[in-house]
Amino acid sequence: MYMIISITLTAIIVVLLMYRYKNREEIESNLGFKIVGYYLLGAFTFRINELALPLGFMIFLLFFRPTTMLRNCGFQMIGEI
Repeated sequence: MYMIISITLTAIIVVLLMYRYKNREEIESNLGFKIVGYYLLGAFTFRINELALPLGFMIFLLFFRPTTMLRNCGFQMIGEI
């Protein structure tokens, strides 16, 4: 039963992503490959005891740190105090 639900949800997600891909406003290079890549990165997890972090999130933290966003958030917090 669990397998049928899993396959059905995956099929629904694939159909919704295909619909989104065909009705996009901006042309982005290799969008299909990016969607599949993000899906695969989110599917694999890194487990520490009972805490499960998606592999994509770990890769983001290791390689793609948003330094400009962090600086802007810090200045906004100082301005609100």
